[in-house]
Amino acid sequence: MDNRICLKAGTCLSFPGMECRVESFVGKGSNAMVYIGTYPDEQWKDLRHRVLIKELFPFHPQGMIFRDSEGNVCCTEEARPLMELHRLSFQRANEIHLQILSEYPADIDANINTFSQNQTLYSVLGFSGGRSLDKEMEQETGTPLAVYVRRMMGALDVLEAFHNSGLLHLDISPDNILLIGEGKRERISLIDYNSVHTLEEIRQGGSFYYSAKEGFAAPEIRSGRSSAIGYGTDLYALTAVFYRMLTGRNLTVLETVRGQVPDISDAPCLADAPETVRSMVRKILKRGLAATVSRRYRAAGQMRQDLEELMDRIEGKGITHPALWETGRANILRAINSNSALRYIKEEEKLYPVVGETKSGERISSEELLSRMLSPGGSSFFLLGDGGAGKTTALLRAAYLQPAKYSGAEPAVTYLSLYGWTEGKSDYIKNRILESLKFKPETDSMELARHELVRLLSVPMYTRFGERPQLLILLDGLNEISGNTKELLQEIMELSAMPGTRILLAGRSDIEAVPFQRIRLKPLEKEEVGKILGENGILQPEAKEMAELLRSPMMLSIYIRTVISRGKQIFIHSQEELLDSYFAAILDKEIRELPPDAKERWQTEAALFFVLPEIAGLMERKGRELSAQDMLPALEKCYRRMGKRMMTGIFPEWIGHIADIRGESKNAEEWYGTMVHEILFRRLGLLVRDETGRYRMSHQLIEEYLAIIHRGFERKFARRERRQRLLLILTCVLCLGGIYHWVYLPLLAPGQEEVKTPYDEALSENVLDAALSSYMACADQYEAFLGLLEVLSAEAADAEADGGDGDGGETDGGTAYDKALQDCRDSLDNDYLPEAARTSGYLENLLASGEVMPWSGKPLEEEACRALYDLPRERAEEYAGYLDILVWARENKQAWEYFGEEYVQALGQCLQADADLNGKYYNLVVEPELTAMEQSDSEEERQNGTRYRKAAAQAVQQGNITKEATADLEIYKEAQKSALRELKKNGLTALFEDRED
Repeated sequence: MDNRICLKAGTCLSFPGMECRVESFVGKGSNAMVYIGTYPDEQWKDLRHRVLIKELFPFHPQGMIFRDSEGNVCCTEEARPLMELHRLSFQRANEIHLQILSEYPADIDANINTFSQNQTLYSVLGFSGGRSLDKEMEQETGTPLAVYVRRMMGALDVLEAFHNSGLLHLDISPDNILLIGEGKRERISLIDYNSVHTLEEIRQGGSFYYSAKEGFAAPEIRSGRSSAIGYGTDLYALTAVFYRMLTGRNLTVLETVRGQVPDISDAPCLADAPETVRSMVRKILKRGLAATVSRRYRAAGQMRQDLEELMDRIEGKGITHPALWETGRANILRAINSNSALRYIKEEEKLYPVVGETKSGERISSEELLSRMLSPGGSSFFLLGDGGAGKTTALLRAAYLQPAKYSGAEPAVTYLSLYGWTEGKSDYIKNRILESLKFKPETDSMELARHELVRLLSVPMYTRFGERPQLLILLDGLNEISGNTKELLQEIMELSAMPGTRILLAGRSDIEAVPFQRIRLKPLEKEEVGKILGENGILQPEAKEMAELLRSPMMLSIYIRTVISRGKQIFIHSQEELLDSYFAAILDKEIRELPPDAKERWQTEAALFFVLPEIAGLMERKGRELSAQDMLPALEKCYRRMGKRMMTGIFPEWIGHIADIRGESKNAEEWYGTMVHEILFRRLGLLVRDETGRYRMSHQLIEEYLAIIHRGFERKFARRERRQRLLLILTCVLCLGGIYHWVYLPLLAPGQEEVKTPYDEALSENVLDAALSSYMACADQYEAFLGLLEVLSAEAADAEADGGDGDGGETDGGTAYDKALQDCRDSLDNDYLPEAARTSGYLENLLASGEVMPWSGKPLEEEACRALYDLPRERAEEYAGYLDILVWARENKQAWEYFGEEYVQALGQCLQADADLNGKYYNLVVEPELTAMEQSDSEEERQNGTRYRKAAAQAVQQGNITKEATADLEIYKEAQKSALRELKKNGLTALFEDRED
């Protein structure tokens, strides 16, 4: 029990030249008592300076050091050695204080003077208004972790000043840490230097005073092993202070001796902290509180580095492995938890076994696949499978199952759907990875951020398991994107080549340009299907087509959910019937508990069977996820149609319920919120929303099914709208009289223009997209070959100027030639040319859907369109041969000398003829629709026209030719044939063929 008596407030201490008055008692330690005091200003006596007064008054457990009635500090003979030891310690503390103050005046409070009075010593210190950390923590509640980390770094700065001077503090504890100032201006000061010693003094041994405060003193202090005392001893004590900040309690003796990382799971300031922050806190505590000195921090700089890393993680800043881990996990959890369509990923019992097969026939589970990818020497993989085979499930499940606790030995995982990719987006994957991160001030541009990401991923992690990637990128839906994917594939190749990255790419069909190992997902075995159906009490379907269909995990899941929802066995024979039953079951389940007159039942039905197909059709046309701005015009169209009489003609069951479907919505925007967000997204889970707020269908097969339904609706609406227009016209004519002369006869008269049915608008967009893609591909070929011919012409001119013999293969233009040659080869690459089979499929469907284009009102130039579709691949096949001849001839001096110049000229004429033909096809197929769009009354159509026009304008040189391509088509065809004949007449062709033979 401490019975020491402090000086009373008002006590005067008459120090020479400085009479101090005790104002209040501050606290006491094992060595001294501390007071706040004041003394008068020498010039203005009514002004008083505030100081701290430290009184030497050691604690003795038997009270043998005490204060007498006169205020003197006295001791018995038995306690005299202890008193003397503390006197020396007190003196030494002042020496150290002055030494540190001279070297680091900004970090240490002033030491004004030391006086002898009351048979003891008093030190007068500058008063900074500091608060004891010990008392501050007793009063604080809910202090953020970042505040504690800033205080730790402040204390570390001051402690480093001691260590840089060769001194150890050896008494670091919350009561010896002062907080000066408030908020971010708060600074830290260390006090009580009675235990300060140099490292040399400790190594030499001898009798010294050490503080051994329980919960803060390192094991070597408690055991008296002076040989083990070092800078790590102070860092242990500071880490123990950090533990006190976090938990509000001191370390126990048992925790100190064992040196184990104490539990921080209940620390209030870590309640909402990310896992990477908790992991870093555990790391700091583990190293700082290590019982073995060799495993501990050895220098303040080491501890500061970890504290700075901790602060970065708290603020979420920096392009680091922990940041990638945290954002990747947060994004996948947010996606699964916020999308009811994805919550099945968390329920293992709802997932079916996913097994892949290598080219060699080896079967491999998804877990084994990931293990191979992440092991030392692992590689990236291309996961192939039909729609519904389980590719997305496998990727999402892999992202979800990453360890819940952060470890520097495990890769970060990020899942990205490529569905939102559009042509022309460079660095798409890197930008998607970076968009969730926060950056430090020095990272002031996205370009610099990408550079830092590449630098991070250019090195692997070095773990006890060997080298492992920093990041696993799961890329979903490669075949669900359209357009020229060259840039995207190049970025995938670039990332996969980095030692710190592995990629698992998923798609429906193989792409030769992807140099990854292939794993093809296998359908479920029939025995597995039977077992799963049996476990759910469901009979296997009798139809062979259905038995095969249910080997698809997605179709099996839909089948089971449909049967369970309906509460009875179903008898169906095709995928379309299954999806019909599935959507009917969804509706039945939603309205089962609703009263017959509830407006929600009709709103749900409209959302499922009217609005959702409209959205699917829009997604099909745009080929990407949809934002609210994308969908609102489509919902406005649906909302307007709900007010038309034709609506109940298409949906007769809605007679009398149109008002219920519109509900309380006053306009289309409010109706959008009910239909899309409330019903389709939140309640039914048929739309999936990403972190940017864009929506996509729950699965591509669902989108394709609904898009077909949408096209059927559009045909019905178009027929009814045409019928209404005809009725209106007839009504007007009848009002004018003369039914026979004005209506009947003109309908029979030859040459009378009849109202023609527009083609399906979605199919029209597909055909137009394909035509423009073919046009652009031909333009790329033209510009690439033109560039090569220009390089060859420049070589010839340089050779002539130098007085050479015109040997094109010996000039200095190799670099420009090589680049131009590669550009030509790239323009002929089959992987980047439009698919003729797919585009012809668009055309067949279009012609069956109507009679004229929806924008220009004219029939499609079918022959020109088919020729335009085929043109890029025809040119690729022919030009590949011309290019081989050109490359061979350039390296053959004699052949080039005799025939090279004429061959280049002939090839140029052939290029020009093909460019003229390409321009003519464009003017016949594409240009009339763009002009009609731009002149339309519809804002949406005008925007589409602008978009198409911008795309076409990228073909700069071809565009100039296209403007002039107005002559008869046969003229251009004949010019093409003539140019080709001239090219084949050149002697190089014969020489090359002879060489081949």
